[in-house]
Amino acid sequence: VAAFAHLIMWYETRYRLREMRQVQDHLLDAYQDGYNCLRRVAHDELIRWGKSIYDKFVQDNLHLTARDTTRGDVSALVESIRGLAGQVERLGVAVAASTAAASQSSSEVAELRRVVSSLQNQVPTQSSTIVTGDAAATTAP
Repeated sequence: VAAFAHLIMWYETRYRLREMRQVQDHLLDAYQDGYNCLRRVAHDELIRWGKSIYDKFVQDNLHLTARDTTRGDVSALVESIRGLAGQVERLGVAVAASTAAASQSSSEVAELRRVVSSLQNQVPTQSSTIVTGDAAATTAP
């Protein structure tokens, strides 16, 4: 799991530097196949995931990298807070996207219910008419 997280965490940097292209292509293919999306969407999501993993990595390792704040060096703390702010922002975007998708799905469900209701109103419920040639016969359900 750690190795996979490392691949995703450094995806954007390696992609930009054109390093490990075969690995980058496999990551993109796996995301595309798993989420059935366009390559550009997969690329953007891998970058977003990488940033989130990096922010979490910084937070998890702050106890190893933080300086004694009593001496005035708070750079690691500031970096951690920036990372946390980035995570909160990305979560806000994800929540907004999920809310929009849920709203759209709700609209689609309402439309589907309307269509089904309309179709149900068109189906005869008391009897049905069977037409055979020139003669018509009515049968009970």
